[in-house]
Amino acid sequence: MISNKKGISLIVLVITIIVIIILAVAVILTIANNNPIENARKARFLNDLSAIQDEVTLEIAKQVVDSNGSYKVEDFNDLDSLSTVKSAGYEGKLTVTNGKIGLLASEFIPKEIEWARHDGYTISGASGESETAES
Repeated sequence: MISNKKGISLIVLVITIIVIIILAVAVILTIANNNPIENARKARFLNDLSAIQDEVTLEIAKQVVDSNGSYKVEDFNDLDSLSTVKSAGYEGKLTVTNGKIGLLASEFIPKEIEWARHDGYTISGASGESETAES
């Protein structure tokens, strides 16, 4: 007798489905623990803050040093001449104290405040109190 068996058996199909489920669970758990979208948002936000801090530092340097490269002694202690930052997307949300930028807590979401605090930025609350990271 000649056997005409064609196709796959039910056991092979079940094993294939189980393997696919295991792989899907592994991928889902990896994405859930290492949220790439959240990591990208955090990196962009901290990069923005770093770039703004660099802009503030350069602006203060321009105010403190004259065109010959000499210090303008009378202006050297006035690091708060930039009271607010006017950078795209952050107008009215950041302040400058002693040459360092700070965040107004009421203008940012809690995750952004946590990221900034962890990175050492000053956070000013709505009532005017301020706190810095304890590192």
